[in-house]
Amino acid sequence: MCALLPLLAFLILFEHSAAASKYGGPCCPIGWILYNADNSSTQPKCAKAVKDWNTNFAQSEKACDLLGGRLISVHTTEQNKMIYDMITSMSFSKPNYVWIGLTKSPTSDENQNSTKWYWSDGSTTKYTNWLKGYPVGRDSHNNCAIMYTKAGQFESKF
Repeated sequence: MCALLPLLAFLILFEHSAAASKYGGPCCPIGWILYNADNSSTQPKCAKAVKDWNTNFAQSEKACDLLGGRLISVHTTEQNKMIYDMITSMSFSKPNYVWIGLTKSPTSDENQNSTKWYWSDGSTTKYTNWLKGYPVGRDSHNNCAIMYTKAGQFESKF
């Protein structure tokens, strides 16, 4: 399954659980990066970035699902830096962002001036790294998030 990844053409970040190696420690397929999702008590994950200039959030999410993963969730400053380092090490000029697994809750309270965002792993947003002025307000149609490759910060996007 992981051998198919270089044939795909989209720039997204996705993760899946790391497998145990024959030596007992966690391991990832070639070309993936091993990391702890949010702290040392969670199961290690594998992350990979893949390029495409024409992929929207829904297509990226579906591609991840077909490969047994999901768009990446970012829970700490350290994890944000790991992701930023991974995407800046790739040589590409466009797009200048990657899809991440942060979406606006479909149950956000329309009567209050609040919007709830959640990660693709089902967790709430205890950590975010929004660009100044983001996320756009609750009346916006920007329901998903990207990470800019130059700044490592998030922006809401449709």
